[in-house]
Order: sequence, then structure tokens, then C-alpha cells
Amino acid sequence: MKTLLHIGCAPEDLRSLPEMFQRGWQEVRFDSNPQTEPDIVGNITDMHVVADQSFDAVYSAHNLEHLYPHEAANALAEFHRIIRPAGMAFVTVPDLQQVAKVIADGRGEETLYTAAEGPVSAMDLIYGPRAAIVRGQLHMAHNTGFTGSSLRRALYRAGFQTVSMNTTPWTLWAVGYKQRPA
Repeated sequence: MKTLLHIGCAPEDLRSLPEMFQRGWQEVRFDSNPQTEPDIVGNITDMHVVADQSFDAVYSAHNLEHLYPHEAANALAEFHRIIRPAGMAFVTVPDLQQVAKVIADGRGEETLYTAAEGPVSAMDLIYGPRAAIVRGQLHMAHNTGFTGSSLRRALYRAGFQTVSMNTTPWTLWAVGYKQRPA
């Protein structure tokens, strides 16, 4: 069975994983917050608690935007380090190019969609979910962001040989492959 390191895991729920990881993968949960009861407690910018080339894949959904730019680069390098040679990193972040268009149209405060935590606007995608931040959850603030081209460049700089990208409304989906797929 292939192994998946799930970064920034929520309470255990396979439905929070992309469908491709829901069968045939052993999920290992990694988070900096011990209250989420992860399998491994650690920081994604320094994952020394995880051995080199110990996972087939890394899944990181909406974690990188909470880091500063230099920290996001460190995290991607750590993802590259811990995956096996034929492995991949699957990353999602807000798509700031799409968000910028909404803000440029003067609609930055309009609700784009409703998440479990409530309405989400373009301003929330840039700065972080403001309602959570007001409640004192400062770790939810966004400190960096990506467009499709900047995320692709960041993955290549981290050492990934091939990067595939997809976008859905407001989200970039990127897969960085450690080696070029055969």
C-alpha cells in the first residue's frame, strides 16, 4: 500500500482527501497542532521528524498561504525531500489571479462561496478568513499567495521535475512529481 503524508489534517475524515487518495493509500496525518490528534506533530518548514524519501505522496491543502514566502519555499523543499523518487506532492492554494480580477472589479467584499466556517470573499482569500482571525485564530492569516505561474515556479525551484496544474474557481491545484513520469 502506498503511503500519503496528509499535511495540516483536520479531524480524521477520508472525505477531506482527494478521491485519488481514498483507496489504496495509507494516510499518515501531520499537523503542528497536537489538538487535531495527528500521527506526527511538526512544522512543515522544518520536517526533520520525517525521514528522507519515506512517503509516496504529500497532500497539502491550503497550508502554504499561511507561511511567509521564504517559509513556503522551505516547505516545498521539505515535501520534495520526504517523498520517494517516484513520488508526488499534491498542493492546493487560493488562486490570486482569479481573486485579483474580482477585487479589480470592485467586488472584493462580495461572497464568492460559503464554506463550513461561513461566507468567503476575495478579501478573505487574500488575507485569510477574517472572521476566524477576529476570533483570535491568528494562525489563519495568509502571509503569501500564488498565481498559477508563481506556484509552478516555486515547485520547480524546490526540485520537482514535472508540474501539472489545474484551477477550479478560486483554487489552484498543483501536482509536483519528483521525477518525470514514465
